[in-house]
Amino acid sequence: MRQNSAKSRQSLAVNPRPLPLKICVIAFDGISAFHLSVPSVVFGENHQTPSPFDLQFCTIDGPHIRSTVGFDIQIKANWGALAQADVIIIPSWPDDLPQAPSKLIEALHAAHQRNATLMGLCLGAFVLAQAKLLDHLEATTHWSAAQKLSTQFPQVRVNASALYVDEGNIITSAGTAAAIDCCLHFVRKTLGAELTNLISRRLVMAPHRQGGQAQFIEAPIAARPRDHAFANLLDDMRKTLDHKHTVLTMAQRMNTTERSVSRLFSKQTGTSPAQWLLNERLNHAQRLLETTSCSMENIALAAGFASASAMRPHFRSRFGLSPTEWRKNFTY
Repeated sequence: MRQNSAKSRQSLAVNPRPLPLKICVIAFDGISAFHLSVPSVVFGENHQTPSPFDLQFCTIDGPHIRSTVGFDIQIKANWGALAQADVIIIPSWPDDLPQAPSKLIEALHAAHQRNATLMGLCLGAFVLAQAKLLDHLEATTHWSAAQKLSTQFPQVRVNASALYVDEGNIITSAGTAAAIDCCLHFVRKTLGAELTNLISRRLVMAPHRQGGQAQFIEAPIAARPRDHAFANLLDDMRKTLDHKHTVLTMAQRMNTTERSVSRLFSKQTGTSPAQWLLNERLNHAQRLLETTSCSMENIALAAGFASASAMRPHFRSRFGLSPTEWRKNFTY
């Protein structure tokens, strides 16, 4: 399946529930102010009169909590608001991913039974997974925690590339700013594009971003192989990506066999020679797009692709954007 910025099972249709929609956001001690502000600016601001949203907050740590940067937050709403909520949002979760309290798990199950929408933004997806509400569904979370989500909850189909994933009444998002994309998506599918466009203009952002969070994942810097001849081979190929490199030419450079080269790549880089070379070429093209004004054709040739059209599908598959879209998003 081709990776897009979102995955949705249902069409973007107006929600039949009566307005205003009762939205309850779960807060906790040590929450990031940004994570708490995302649902606030999308659902809490008076974008339309009368407001289609009734936004309340519930806290699992008492009425007074402290943000990650040290200021205090007072929450007025009581826990009972969860029982009436049309939408429950878990805007994040502590970095050590503790088990959610049983009363929250029970409230989520009750909400799911009455067909309320549950949103796990960023690490909030872990709470939905702990409640077993993501079992056999696709979900996403911050890219840095995606592997942990997959390992801890193997029954969840983790999509580490998506900005958000819509499984009907259960929606998850990637980290930080992707939560805004997710909330805007919910507005669009429940109340239409007009209100979504109004909110996005006030937030000075696009109502729908192209691509996925794969474009923001840090490229790991591989450790230098202990085999000096192999390390020198990699360094030389990085400097000559525009040349033709094959397993045969690599073997000739190292005065060894093609089979030995393949084994070295597997052991030292965790991938095949062809995949390593493709990754290096894409990384180089990525840097050229960000730092130069060279044409697409010249960038493709400098990175070792036969043409811009040959580079394009590999680039989109890796980063979720075309080279043109990448340059537009990441140059200033």
